[in-house]
Amino acid sequence: MIISSGGITVTWSWGGKPQAQFELVVERSRDNKRFVQVSPLIDTSVSRFTDLSARDNDQYYYRLRIRNQYGNWSEPSDVKMCKLDR
Repeated sequence: MIISSGGITVTWSWGGKPQAQFELVVERSRDNKRFVQVSPLIDTSVSRFTDLSARDNDQYYYRLRIRNQYGNWSEPSDVKMCKLDR
């Protein structure tokens, strides 16, 4: 993750060529229990999302979820913690 004056940028990479029929969302939590979607659906050709709604001095947990062409959601990715200190 990248922290800047513009928010927190969540980045990811694929273990191979991403499949075009999948999309993903970024989810965020403040307690690592209740996650909410903070991004629109993102095409797999994209590898970053900037969370502009992150507030100063707050700790956040982020994870990804993938949706296939049938509308089914994957299990969430591993969770990563980040604190926005400005």
